[in-house]
Amino acid sequence: MLYELSLPLSPDVVRYDDATPKPQFQPFTSIGSGDSNNQTVITLFTHGGSHVDAPYHFCEGGDTIDQLNIGAFIFSKALLVNVQSQRGGRIGVEQLKGQEGIENADLLMLHMGYSQFWQNEAVYRDDFPALTLEAARYLREQLPNLKAIALDTLSVDGTDGFSTGFANHHALLDMREDGIRPLLIYECMDFTPILGLKDYCKVYGIPLRLKGLDASPVTMVAELINTP
Repeated sequence: MLYELSLPLSPDVVRYDDATPKPQFQPFTSIGSGDSNNQTVITLFTHGGSHVDAPYHFCEGGDTIDQLNIGAFIFSKALLVNVQSQRGGRIGVEQLKGQEGIENADLLMLHMGYSQFWQNEAVYRDDFPALTLEAARYLREQLPNLKAIALDTLSVDGTDGFSTGFANHHALLDMREDGIRPLLIYECMDFTPILGLKDYCKVYGIPLRLKGLDASPVTMVAELINTP
């Protein structure tokens, strides 16, 4: 069975704040206007709606979205972990350590309980939960099988990202002298279709291959093998 975990992209997609550009869909040709077909020009913000951050997002020397191997976006041991939190909450190291199976996962889908709010922008973007800096470092440094994390919130840094210098993004994406690989960050996902899943599953989170860019909208699909 296949389950879509990303949000439909439209001009009404939930945004980080009012300064974040909305997608724009502009008809280029229209059958209704007498043209022979329908064609559309779209204007996208790379971090709008469900998307994946490449290392270049916060690291000038990091890989861009097209430089990453396609295998970086395909996961054979994706794991949904329940780290539900209230408004303004922070997910710490101990809460992550208590999750069974994370040591073998290549993608952690962090269910903070916000999938249910994505259609209510006022709630979804109001002081949503996030990781602590220590937790971000733990994921990168102590889980060597991990390639990426996915969140059902708008940012791994929370709403105070500007004041903290987006420390969690840097902890996960920056190049390091010790050579520890960065972790990709999927944001604004919807885990509702797979809530209650206990086992590993396959996940495909393929972005647009935007040359030289920092991120891309993404369609994320979970494949559950052992479902009735």
